[in-house]
Order: sequence, then structure tokens, then C-alpha cells
Amino acid sequence: MRLPAVIGAVALLLSCSQPAPVRQSGPAGVDYDVNATLEGDLQTGFFQLELRSGKPVEVFYEIMDRDGEVLADALYRVRDTTVTVPEHLRNVRQWTAETPELYTLHLQVDGRSSYHPVAFRLIETYKKDTFLVNGCKVPFKGANLNGRTSRETLQALKLAGVNALNTADRPRALQELCDSAGFYLYPVPDSLDRPDMRSAAARHAWQDVSIRAVDPAEGIFQIQNRRQFTSLEDYTLRWWVERDGKRLRRPLLRRLHFDTDPGMSEEFHLKLPPMKKPGEYRLFFEALARESRPLVEKGSVMASECILLKESPTLEAFHAKGPLTVTEGDTRLVIRGKEVEMVFDRADGTVKSLKVKNRDLLPGGLKPVLPAEARAVCSWNLQPDSLTLRARYLLPEEEKTALFTLLGNGVLKVESPGIGFCLQAPESGLRYFGEAPDLFAAAVYKTLRTTAGESGSHPLTSWLEMEAFTLQGTNPFAFQNQGKQLIITPDPAFELVPRHL
Repeated sequence: MRLPAVIGAVALLLSCSQPAPVRQSGPAGVDYDVNATLEGDLQTGFFQLELRSGKPVEVFYEIMDRDGEVLADALYRVRDTTVTVPEHLRNVRQWTAETPELYTLHLQVDGRSSYHPVAFRLIETYKKDTFLVNGCKVPFKGANLNGRTSRETLQALKLAGVNALNTADRPRALQELCDSAGFYLYPVPDSLDRPDMRSAAARHAWQDVSIRAVDPAEGIFQIQNRRQFTSLEDYTLRWWVERDGKRLRRPLLRRLHFDTDPGMSEEFHLKLPPMKKPGEYRLFFEALARESRPLVEKGSVMASECILLKESPTLEAFHAKGPLTVTEGDTRLVIRGKEVEMVFDRADGTVKSLKVKNRDLLPGGLKPVLPAEARAVCSWNLQPDSLTLRARYLLPEEEKTALFTLLGNGVLKVESPGIGFCLQAPESGLRYFGEAPDLFAAAVYKTLRTTAGESGSHPLTSWLEMEAFTLQGTNPFAFQNQGKQLIITPDPAFELVPRHL
């Protein structure tokens, strides 16, 4: 199954006022089509049946509202095909995906009854990804259904913000479920390529609630209702603040309620906690369903948002802890201190090993990631408690430079604009604070996560923590997990800090 970011090439599918009727089987083998729509005033419901039977039968029908009141009824004798006289029902409740209002069709043939939901709506072509639903512009946020569809799949789609389903096969059970759960359904498969419905970027783009900062210093924010028909009264908004991915103890989870009208926005005020310590402070919101409804359980997260409140450097100043010495070999430099030993290869400009208290922090070394083979030209300057080593990487058409600074306590600083570095990924996993591959970059949404092998790009990372050291950037950096290797892309520098410091 694929999830469209928008529905393309669908305008031709909905050129009629209502999706094509679905042939259904009633009691005693009577087949029927339902034509239920809204008339031009958008208040009067139009209802008509086409009944089919291979033998003469009497068919009785009645239309009931949710309170069981009968709004219309009729009795027909059917042989072959019979089209009923249209019913015009005044002041019907309009069906939309947000407000799945349903009526009940009761069919009775030879004393046998069946009951079927009926929805009154008017869907008209507007644009390739937007339609008029009951006269209101509604963007379709759709998914293709291929093969058998389970209730669990539809539930996942509902939580992802999907409001329209695209399928060639429209069995009665699927149509009735879509009508009751609130999905627009149309009958021709869409061949366009679509992103995965599990994508958090798609979910964030499609969610019904949007929150932005108006004046974060004063705690003023704005909530927007992206719906077309219903207010936000069925949502509970909870919020909390984190510093560097760790939730502050105070305030505890706070809950807010809004009844913002469809398509409208309103400002609100939060009493934010003090943010005196250095670090990244982020405000998180989650919109939860207040009550259970079809395919949505009470408390389900229907929307989320993250807002950066404050950002200040967190790199600490470390004491060097004693002098260093340098021993030169043919191509290698060995830098030693009281508790540290680093081996650097001058030929290729790589850190071969870094040991602190006899523990190798970099068993696979720290290697520059360059577009082509390069020859390194190195120079260094030894200070009383540190060593600064400059490596110039001579490429066929350009030259790149990296600066390595080793302190006597084992802290290694690397400044390398435009150069990434490769190191061995730990088998025991790592923790990081930054964007996960399944999060949305547009919102600068960060998370504190522990993982043993999360493939993909992790942009805007503040720090990552391994068993032996923490790697932290002067600015947010990116890293990629390639299985057994990590690729670090600093912007412009990072520090490798042993865990005992």
C-alpha cells in the first residue's frame, strides 16, 4: 500500500455528484443499488433504489434516522429491474469524513430483513487534489488500497491523517466501514507513486491541528484547526518541555482544551518553566482524541508538534590534565600523556586509535570521508597540555583541511568543514539526541532515542553517546548509520569526550 501526499489524476474519477453506486445483495437474493446524495440546497437528501430480482418478489424499505424515526418508506413488487420513485428528505444531516453522519436503510423481502448504512453527501470536482464536499473545499489526503484490507490497516491510516481511500474493489463491507469510520472512497486505482503512510513527514503535513510560536519568550502560541467541518472540542492538547531530550520534572504534563472553529486559529498562553541552564529547550505538543470513535481509541495521538524555545552551547571546558609527548615513526605519530595515547597516520590523515586509561575509544579508527583518494600533508604544534595537528588532504582537483586537537585528558576536538568522518558503529548500540529518520525535518523535531542499528540519516543531532565516549557538536551535526559504520558530518566541529569525564 502506498500513501499519496496529494491525490493526483483523480478529478476524472469524481465528475459525478456521488461515487458510483455499489451493487449489493439484499435479503432473499435481491440485488440493489443505492443512490443517496444531496440536492443543490445541501439540506435536502435525494434517495433512490434500483432493485433487481430474477423472480417476482415484494420489497419493502424504510429510511430511519439515528433515533429510529422513519423518514420514508415504500413497498414495491419487483421482477427484473425496478427503479423506485425518488425520495426528497428535508434537513438531512450531512456526511463528511470528519462528521460521518449515517442513516439506516431497512430492506424487507418475504419477511427477511437486512439493515444498511446510508450517507447523504455531495462530492464535486474542484482541483486535482481538492474537491468540493457538501460545497466546501476539502483536500483529499489519500492512500491506495491493494488487495484485502484489514481493520488494523484502516486504523493505521486513520491515525496517519488519511481521509480518502483509492481502490478498484469496493465490497459492501469496505464501503460501510469507510462510511462509518469517515473515509472518502473512490473506485479507480491510482498508479502514481506515493510515499509510505508510516512517514512522519506525511502525518505531520496532514494532521488536523497545527501549532506555531507567536512570542515564545512570553509563552504565546497559536493553534490552528485545519478541519473543514468540525471544531477542536474532541481533542485534548497536552504539552511538556525538554532540555537536550530529557523531560523537565516541572511542569508535569499539562492538558488544554479548545473549541476552535473549522479553519480558524486562536492564540493561547503557557506558563513555561525556567530555562537557566545551557542546552536546547523544546516545547512538545500532542493532540489526543478525547473520546473513542470508529477506528480511533480514546487517547490516541492524532497530531504532534515541536517548537524550539531556547538554544545555547553545551560544550564544556575540560582541563587538559598534564603534558603530552610526541614520538615520530616513518608515517605515524604517537602522542602520549599520563592517561591517553593517540596514534595518527600522517600518510592518509587518519586517527588509527585513541586510548584512554588503556581503553580504545576508536577500535576502527577515525577516517576522513573524501570523494577520491588523497595524500595527506601534516603539521603539528605541541603545547604544554595539548597537541594541535593540521592535516591537508590533497585531492586531484581540490584541497581540504582538518584540524585535530588532543588534550591530555583524552578529549579530541575535530574541526573539519566539508569533511565527514567514518568510525565503527558499536554493537551495543548508541543514544542520541537529534532527528530520527522517521521524523519531520520541517518542524526541527528532535528526540532522545536509544538504538542498536537505526539506518538512514540523522540530521540536526546535538550529541550521540556510545559506550566509551560522547560525541557532541559545536553546532548540530548529521550522522548516518550504515550498519557497521557511522558517518559523522560535523558543522563545523565536534568533540569526542571520554565517558569518565
